[in-house]
Amino acid sequence: MEQFGAQSLIYLSALFFSLSYGRDLCFSGLRDPFAKGWLSAIFLCSLLTLVSVLPVYSLITLGRLCSHWIVYRAALSVCSDSKRRNFLIWMIILAGIAYSVFGGLQLTGYFPSDYWYSKSSMASRYVNGGHFAAFLVAPIFLSLAAILNSRNYILKVFSFLCLMGLLAALVLTRSRTVWISVGFCFFIFLWSLARLKIIRKKPWFGLIFIFFILLAALWGSGYWIKILARFLEIWDGKHLNIFSLVHRFSFWQGSLHAIWARPWGWGFGTFVHIFPRFRTHSDRFLVDYAHNETLQIGVDLGAAGITLLFGVLWMVATSCLRAFKAPHTDVFSKIRLTGQLASFLCLFMASQFDFPMRIYATSLIAAIVLGIMAAEIVGMNGSRPAGDFTKGLRRIVLSGVLFFWFALSATQLYAQICYRTGIRQEKDFQWNEASAAYRHAILWGPWNGDFYEALGRLSLKRSKLSFQLDKKIEYRGQALQSFKRAAQLNRFWPASYFAVGTLMAQSNDPREAERYFEKAAELEPQNAFYLSHYAQQVLQNGDIGKACGLYEKYQKLAFREKGPSTEQILKLVYAHTQDPHELRRVVGTSWQEQYTYGRFMAENGNWAEATPVIQAALNEAQKEWEIGFFMDHLGAQTADLFEKNNELAEALAIYEAALAARADEPHWRAKADEIRGVLMSRRSEQGGTL
Repeated sequence: MEQFGAQSLIYLSALFFSLSYGRDLCFSGLRDPFAKGWLSAIFLCSLLTLVSVLPVYSLITLGRLCSHWIVYRAALSVCSDSKRRNFLIWMIILAGIAYSVFGGLQLTGYFPSDYWYSKSSMASRYVNGGHFAAFLVAPIFLSLAAILNSRNYILKVFSFLCLMGLLAALVLTRSRTVWISVGFCFFIFLWSLARLKIIRKKPWFGLIFIFFILLAALWGSGYWIKILARFLEIWDGKHLNIFSLVHRFSFWQGSLHAIWARPWGWGFGTFVHIFPRFRTHSDRFLVDYAHNETLQIGVDLGAAGITLLFGVLWMVATSCLRAFKAPHTDVFSKIRLTGQLASFLCLFMASQFDFPMRIYATSLIAAIVLGIMAAEIVGMNGSRPAGDFTKGLRRIVLSGVLFFWFALSATQLYAQICYRTGIRQEKDFQWNEASAAYRHAILWGPWNGDFYEALGRLSLKRSKLSFQLDKKIEYRGQALQSFKRAAQLNRFWPASYFAVGTLMAQSNDPREAERYFEKAAELEPQNAFYLSHYAQQVLQNGDIGKACGLYEKYQKLAFREKGPSTEQILKLVYAHTQDPHELRRVVGTSWQEQYTYGRFMAENGNWAEATPVIQAALNEAQKEWEIGFFMDHLGAQTADLFEKNNELAEALAIYEAALAARADEPHWRAKADEIRGVLMSRRSEQGGTL
């Protein structure tokens, strides 16, 4: 809901400023220093929407980009003088303080809140930790500039207290990537002040004082140890989680594969839909962001998008540099611009590891900061007319485009409201109301496959819980049609294909079910759940060779959290064929899985196949495990299995091998003597000797 609230705020802000500053917003007489970058981005995204693999989703994302352009233009138009710029800057700082206090109260338990990763991490309290990058990073440098810029000592002290609060919240987030970004951009901030000779000796003493205060606070509170330990986790941690810096290389690897597969781009806003086929890591987590803004733009917009991104950064840097060198520019404007530039660069740098700039709250703050920067540059260079765009056909056309865009955005926003309402009602078991809400969402946003999928899930749930046969059939039919429509609208989303395949299998249409399962597995080849269901359906359709090949592929997956175990697969395949050659194909190469195969064959009476496999697996296990642990957890149980099935020689061999490693174990020796006695008795009866 926080994401949706930010989305609504962006739209309403854009609408308000469009109505209030209609002429200045799009036809401002001030020269926009970043106009070429914005127009180039909108043009490129519009052009690639025509060749996007999912044009509707690209168009929706393009509308979001236009929203941010309007917010940017609003900030540029509103900040016509330094007082207005300072007012907007303080609004951002105070928003960061409020956000920090709110997060601190959540962390300490005064405002109960769920966490997604760790109780000790304040970032875990927010929506995937993403929003705090905007509410902490941007205000930090703005407040630092305010300390240097203010002539009022009371305001300086207040700015310093705000900075301390923001930095305290930053430490509590335990976010290494943002720490690195803030530290790097802090030195960029200082270097800019020194290199451009913006401030003289006296303010430097203030900065040095602030630096030592920070060091003393970290040392006195003991947080410097926690910060150091947080970085040492990268190298010393025994169990790195998926969110660590190390595992982000997997995200980047998959993103590079996606760029290589389609260098001209998949389409603006399509990353979350096409990435599953390129992912190289666990499928337990939905990855809707590449954890690198540059790579995600490369996936969406291709090589042209990456080129444009660095072109925009170069444009921002050169525009600021020209403003610094402009004649008759006061030092206060330079300090403000330095803080704004550091804020923007820090947001961008943080987005290279995590915390995307494209999520609603961060992009809103980034657009406003960029607008304030543009207004500051215009003020430092002096207002210059950009030409009259208010006459004739151009104004009519642009006004028509704005009206059409607002109307389209309004329908999309209302559809989202209905969709969110349906989700809430579904959780409250108000299923009739939820179904009606989903249908309203589909009516106002028929191009969005998410709405159809939500209706399909609800209908499927109602079908399973209905006791009336006619209602069960009706709901199942509704679910099938909804999932099919969702698959048509988003042909890169495997969940819809899988749902249709499941319903087809239950409707006794196995061939059609196999086709949909195949599509789901093709779209997300690293997903063990989809691949195993596809293999099972192929097996049920009688194609044993193909099914075994799919299970063979399944065993090679790096992550199989949601798939069947090797023993379950063996049972499924064994019901259709007892051929050891085919059965071996569905078993992995590790000794654990080979042991599972050998034991399974032994339990089904094929000792000729089982015995050598079990013995080889036991030999490998003894190399990895200490002999006592091996006998307690594997050796004794295997010997019992051999003994119960009259394979006494193999059982005796296990105990003799254990005694060779540890001869003073009385239980093993007693068991070996017992088995040896039985063997001697049998051979004596047959006239043989041991």
